[in-house]
Amino acid sequence: TCALPISMLKKLKVDYVTCRSGREALNTLRGQNDIQLILTDLWMPGMNGDELAAAIHRLDGMANMTIYAVTADMEARSHFDGKDFHDILLKPITLDGLQKLLERVRRSDDPPHGSSSDRVAVVAR
Repeated sequence: TCALPISMLKKLKVDYVTCRSGREALNTLRGQNDIQLILTDLWMPGMNGDELAAAIHRLDGMANMTIYAVTADMEARSHFDGKDFHDILLKPITLDGLQKLLERVRRSDDPPHGSSSDRVAVVAR
């Protein structure tokens, strides 16, 4: 679920958008140019996180989007291809860990489609 990352993003005063499914995420992200980072669940009905990440990278202007999978599954790397993720964040996520991730993404030499925004998309069932 996305309650934990949402509460942390609020504490960090980061603008965010939430989506409850892969399909909703794709519809929301079409035409967006202010999303800097996507955090997605791996295990979702209809479209898992791996399928979603691949579909996001096929959207116009999203080929370099920074996407992190969020899961408690210690064996996630063996269940999913993972090539469309920058990395996998294992739960529990800490406030400090999320803040460091956001700082790393901000400092990236190649921000997705020129975004200077701190806006984050969270996709979870």
